[in-house]
Amino acid sequence: MFQFAAAKALALKLGTELVLDTSFIDQHSKKSWSRPYELDIFDHSATIRKKGINLNKILIFALPRLRKSNAGRKILSTLNYCIDIECDISQLKDGTTFFGYFTNENFFKEYKNKILSEFTFKYPMDDNCSRISKLIKNCEAVSVHIRRGDYLNDTNSTIFANCSLDWYYNAIQLIKEKVVSPVFFFFSDDMDWVKENFSSHKDSYFVDINKGSSSYNDMRLMSLCKHNIIANSTFSWWGAWLNLHEKKIVIAPKYYYRDQTKQNIMPEDWVLL
Repeated sequence: MFQFAAAKALALKLGTELVLDTSFIDQHSKKSWSRPYELDIFDHSATIRKKGINLNKILIFALPRLRKSNAGRKILSTLNYCIDIECDISQLKDGTTFFGYFTNENFFKEYKNKILSEFTFKYPMDDNCSRISKLIKNCEAVSVHIRRGDYLNDTNSTIFANCSLDWYYNAIQLIKEKVVSPVFFFFSDDMDWVKENFSSHKDSYFVDINKGSSSYNDMRLMSLCKHNIIANSTFSWWGAWLNLHEKKIVIAPKYYYRDQTKQNIMPEDWVLL
């Protein structure tokens, strides 16, 4: 979504077409680290092209390690490209190829309303999601996203900061000080752990209805809440960013990475804790 938003903003600036090249995803679909293309959950306007790439259009490649290989550097030497935070988007031209993650709203916040329209969910909610969405709309709903899963493995646990139980307890307390009668909706990839540690909280719902290909609906429901407590996770980042409530309070981790010198990706108006 960050890649799409950054490239779409440039396409809007230049008045040109946005093309998504998914060939890399297809090529590496069976790798343990690979994730499927899922932007088709949105009613976006980009064109998908798996091969026969036209370099006169703006492209997105999911190739964050490209510069680390001889073959990758050879490809880059022939292209007009932009790599993540090294880019000054205001200076880019048509025919630019995007590489990297672009996890900063500064790449696209100038076109926020148009990006929001690109991220309109395409499909109607099922009955379970509709039921939860009605609960959310009828109260002072606060989403709480807790990511565990792959963040607990030996590699990621040394990269990403840990949002501890105390961090979440403090975030919930801060919301209670700022919001009248908040109702908390918990989302997680480890709901058993969440229920074990947060079941004592009154006025809470544990949303455990979306699995597999329907998991994106957790983001959708988070975006409907009036306020958000997010993890250091781009999934809940987007749930909060897509939240259209004007007076929303978003509480986010002060540190995204264990290396505290790395740039935090949170917008300036979010509360860092």
